Amino acid sequence: MRKVEILQALENLNNTLDRLSEAVKTAKTDLEIDGTIQIFEFSFELFWKTLKLVF
Repeated sequence: MRKVEILQALENLNNTLDRLSEAVKTAKTDLEIDGTIQIFEFSFELFWKTLKLVF
């Protein structure tokens, strides 16, 4: 059960980081930059939760 949770968390983190990478590349307007910052904040929280789950 725990292994499945960890794998799912890592997959979610990977997807979020892909979205962040794409947002950083394409953000041009202030609104897009604000959205990118929001994705970064979400990514950081997801990373923190995943790290706690793994260790």
